[in-house]
Amino acid sequence: MIPDFPNFSPLKLEHQPEIENITRQFPPYSDFNFVSLYCYDSDQKVKVSLLHGNLVIQFPDYLTNEMFYTFIGTNRVKETIGTLLKETQKLGTSQFLNLIPQETVRDLLPSTQEFSITEDIDNHDHLLDPQVLATYPGNKFGAKRNFVNRFTNNYLDNTKIVAIEKMDSSLQEQIINVFASWEKSQSRDHKDTERELHAIQKMFTGIHKFNLHFVGVYIKDKLVAFSIQEEVGNGWAMLHFEKADVNFVGIFPFLKQQVAREMLKRGVKIINYEQDLGLPGLRKAKLTYSSGNYLKKWKVGPLPG
Repeated sequence: MIPDFPNFSPLKLEHQPEIENITRQFPPYSDFNFVSLYCYDSDQKVKVSLLHGNLVIQFPDYLTNEMFYTFIGTNRVKETIGTLLKETQKLGTSQFLNLIPQETVRDLLPSTQEFSITEDIDNHDHLLDPQVLATYPGNKFGAKRNFVNRFTNNYLDNTKIVAIEKMDSSLQEQIINVFASWEKSQSRDHKDTERELHAIQKMFTGIHKFNLHFVGVYIKDKLVAFSIQEEVGNGWAMLHFEKADVNFVGIFPFLKQQVAREMLKRGVKIINYEQDLGLPGLRKAKLTYSSGNYLKKWKVGPLPG
């Protein structure tokens, strides 16, 4: 069981039902998604607690690795914020609570005389519309259509799309091989990609517990691109991992289109594409697919002065 605050427990696979019992009451924010939490917690720094029925998480910052607190829930919000802000002083790092969902602080907006609340644009979750990605309509997506056409003209005769729910050991090995091909084709330093690779490998250890779906692109019976999504209910899906060998021109737009079509078959209406962390290249890439809608998050801290 998750302990009551101020006690914390390292995140464990058996915490999934308790965490999802809370998070399913809200839109699926990527930071509170159990699969994401579990997979990326390779160094076991994530800790969880309950405060007034809210889920509190002690988190390492995605970029700096500094520890901070966040929470999701709508119970005694002001009291919860006050308690956690006092606790942040003991961490000796950020003075703010980060990644706070909009639903949690909605009643405190647009302003409050008790706390400083600022929009955390770098951590808003991008939302994708599968209806749009399935066809790439209009001028905005003209370049995507062109890339899909180039891919299909060059490779479609030898291409097979596979959509399945169970990733056995053979497929897991193929996924890792595609990751290596993506890393090489993008000229990425392994130090920069190691954390995501470990996250995929850790996903395999809990795969029997997760509602995951795999979409793969095979060329001449070799896996060259994959996407792994999770259906999280109420017409939502979370896009966790996607990789492709970019030596096949147009493969990413083609993969996104195939994923969207598969998700539509499953009744998915919105895909959470997660945040861009304020990284210019990542933001630019996500915006080329984005519907322009977000799950917004906020920083909450003490008033200045």
